[in-house]
Amino acid sequence: MKTKQQPKDRNEGKQKLFDWYKNNLKGRVQEVAMANVILEDASNESYSTGIPALYEQFKELHPSSLLMPSLNEATQKNIAFNNIEIPEDVHLLNTDSVRTFEEIANRYLGKVIFIDIWATWCSPCRESFAHVKPLQQYAKENDIVLLYISVDRQTDANLWKKLAAFYDLKGEHVIINDFFKMDIYNTFGNNGALYLPHCAIINKKGELQFKKAASPEDMDKLAEQLREAGE
Repeated sequence: MKTKQQPKDRNEGKQKLFDWYKNNLKGRVQEVAMANVILEDASNESYSTGIPALYEQFKELHPSSLLMPSLNEATQKNIAFNNIEIPEDVHLLNTDSVRTFEEIANRYLGKVIFIDIWATWCSPCRESFAHVKPLQQYAKENDIVLLYISVDRQTDANLWKKLAAFYDLKGEHVIINDFFKMDIYNTFGNNGALYLPHCAIINKKGELQFKKAASPEDMDKLAEQLREAGE
């Protein structure tokens, strides 16, 4: 998956689509189309903050809809997600003044760093988070830094923070800024293209030992690479 294929702003895009259905469709067709905007957001786990407002608009237009129970459930999950608090072991680093990736990596000199580059819109990235528990345990036992780098736009920073908490991604978290964005792409990608999810390992000497490391889904191979990086 290429980072160039990011969607438009979630709230803006869904609001425009919802409004188009409202103004151009009628009856049952309008009802189903508008409902799908809300249900697809839930299915994709986008958790757009504008969904509760769309749900209220839908209720006014179609108060007797048979889809109401499903829409209510989706909206309540959305509200619960957006009320998640960030736990103490999910460390969100301030990168406003960071100009290079090296500045981030230098914070952990002398330690092995496992890097997971992801984005909130990347489904395979989020699917991989189901396998992080063994990695977290291994990292705790071997003093390994877990560094999660989001390539999201700053406009999606709120979702980035909430998803880090939702998936219980214990470790260090940064979201790229315009200064070190290309540094990330050039260091870990090929010819400016970075496919996600992408894992890498920096050894104790501060060297990028595995530009393309195994993912947590293949913990046996990943553990072997982490041990090698720690030698």
